[in-house]
Amino acid sequence: MLLYCFEEEGLGQYSYAIGCKKKGQIAIIDPSQDIEAYLKYAVENDLIISHIFETHIHSDYASGARELALRARARLFLSGYDRKEKYEVSFPHKKMYENDFFQIGSIELKVFHTPGHTPEHISFLIYDLEVSREKPYGIFSGDVFQVGGMTDFSDPEERNPKSAKLFYLFVQRTLKNFSDELKIFPVHRFSSCHDLKMKNFLFSTLGHERKVNPFLNISLNEENFLSKFLGRKIHFPSYYIWMKASNASGEWIQHPCPTALDIHTFKKHLDFGATLIDLREACFFGKGHVPSSICIGASVKVGFWASRFVSYKKPLLLLTRHPIQIERVLRFLVHVGFNNVLGYLKGGFLHWKKRNFPIETLPELTAFQVKEMIDHRDPIKLIDVRTEIEWDCAHIKDSIHISCFDIPDHPMKISNEKFIFICSGGYRSILAASFYKQLGFPFVYHVKGGIRSWRMENLPVISL
Repeated sequence: MLLYCFEEEGLGQYSYAIGCKKKGQIAIIDPSQDIEAYLKYAVENDLIISHIFETHIHSDYASGARELALRARARLFLSGYDRKEKYEVSFPHKKMYENDFFQIGSIELKVFHTPGHTPEHISFLIYDLEVSREKPYGIFSGDVFQVGGMTDFSDPEERNPKSAKLFYLFVQRTLKNFSDELKIFPVHRFSSCHDLKMKNFLFSTLGHERKVNPFLNISLNEENFLSKFLGRKIHFPSYYIWMKASNASGEWIQHPCPTALDIHTFKKHLDFGATLIDLREACFFGKGHVPSSICIGASVKVGFWASRFVSYKKPLLLLTRHPIQIERVLRFLVHVGFNNVLGYLKGGFLHWKKRNFPIETLPELTAFQVKEMIDHRDPIKLIDVRTEIEWDCAHIKDSIHISCFDIPDHPMKISNEKFIFICSGGYRSILAASFYKQLGFPFVYHVKGGIRSWRMENLPVISL
């Protein structure tokens, strides 16, 4: 058996190659738009990609299944349970249903319907026929079951007791029939999970999950399961709806190229309403930036955060100190469906500044400066944008907790108070601060070094 995992940096998204080395044939499960990685893997290992499978219509990243099938001349198989649902695939493909199976040399994949996360969701049981035709080796669980915890619905409209019961039945009826040794290969994993190493990637086993995952406790009755399941605080980024519709549509998308724009073309696009993402570090953005730009550092998380803070309805412009970053940044943006990137400013911010175009600043404050403001009872709002877990561990007294995930959908009212943003190190705080600056807040700041610098100065924190 041949099994290989591909991980998308910044998204925590996994796709898989599975097949038979002797036959030189593989299938790809849940591919992202970075299809060159799959084609390269096949060429380097003298393999043919014969099948493309998807567990469901994805809502959190752009699928590469259709394009990969065309490039590899492979057959594309998708769930047949999307018929007459809210999202229905509109491009040509083969349909799969419960108990369908596919043999690739000594490997067999068996389909079973696992609705819950989405109505059409399916999973694949893996059988290594050279070992056993009766006992499955593992499961490609898609998003119906994630390592470290149960996933949720991809559409908030479907989050109700009737739909949640599908998860309960999956746990109580389906999973209980499998042994502890069953390996689990999900599309995503929770960052808090305790994974097991396997050659080139991470996985888990059903036995391990039964120990650490509270939703797999078979003593939970239906009422308690639904109460616990629906009682969780779940964040639904607004782009999920757009992304799922895009993945289901038959529209062909042209990927952007790393285009350098002259200052006049760049400014013309800005004047016509394009969104500008400033990829520079917080210190450079704070000292001077193009008005109404948003600061999202050029890390592996640039696509993840852009999908939550930036409108898909407007074209994008980029600004960077290092043009060599652009190609990699474009890849991260394409993964979450940003295909209308017009280009980046040739010469960067220095060129903008030399032309005497308008400039705004966003001051950095040290931990001691913030402490002095608090002690002097200055009219400030200190907003901590870290996650709830981070907040519970340690936070500054009288600070306000608004997770960075929630800020785009719950901005505060504009006032003349000083809005000071803080996170763990500065990446999320400058993002949130630039978002508020973009909305028109007059006095916006962020804390240099975040909570780390606060604690390094031995300033007081409280915990829950």
